[in-house]
Amino acid sequence: MLESLSGLLAAIKAAGPRLFFGAAVASGILVFAPSSVLIAMGLTEVVAANRSTIGIVFLVSFVLVCSEGLWWMVRKFQQRTESKALKAGRLRVLKALTALEKAYLAPYILNGENTVHFGIHDGVVGGLQSKEILYQAAAIGSWRSGFAFNIQPWAREALTNNAELLKGAAGSPVTYHPKETW
Repeated sequence: MLESLSGLLAAIKAAGPRLFFGAAVASGILVFAPSSVLIAMGLTEVVAANRSTIGIVFLVSFVLVCSEGLWWMVRKFQQRTESKALKAGRLRVLKALTALEKAYLAPYILNGENTVHFGIHDGVVGGLQSKEILYQAAAIGSWRSGFAFNIQPWAREALTNNAELLKGAAGSPVTYHPKETW
């Protein structure tokens, strides 16, 4: 008994909302259509003999479609809420940057750099990585030329759109220029 119920529920889940939407529309037409329409379609006897089954199909499929739609709206609302919270949290992180961290990020925004080389031992870069503002773009680097670091797309967009977040940048990052060291 439980196995057959489990199989039925699995089949319902696998069918998806499109199938149930179609079943709701078809059974709804059969249940609520005027008798003149049923006569024209030649379904008067079929509907009369199976009205309760058609009604159950309509009710179940309609409820499943509505519940799926409701869950879709809830998920979209949650995603939007989480996205706004993430964006606000990231903006708070950018607003709290130290003057030296701003100096490390300035070449990406002010000079349009895609990649800047820093020493792997650089603590400021490590902090920007832990804040998920920078990421190490390549695993290969050297003590002499440094390692390639790129800025996260969200950080580039936020800093480009809010250039005032870089005001107060002070200090000089230890950058390496691989082309000049060859």
